[in-house]
Amino acid sequence: MKSGWERSTPLIVPSLETIRKLPIPIFNDRELTSMTLLNGGLSITNLKITTNTEERFVLRIYSKQNTSI
Repeated sequence: MKSGWERSTPLIVPSLETIRKLPIPIFNDRELTSMTLLNGGLSITNLKITTNTEERFVLRIYSKQNTSI
């Protein structure tokens, strides 16, 4: 657990319009209506995305290159 650690990379917070343009298959038939920045994440940005059908998803944006994969 990384309790008390500081974030090492800047947040990446795209606009809702930018997210709408991303080719994310699960959003194909849904309209994205809102986006909220979620707390947490030392090297990723977590965004809660809400759709016109009131479904909620978390979009995780990695800001560091992971070479361990």
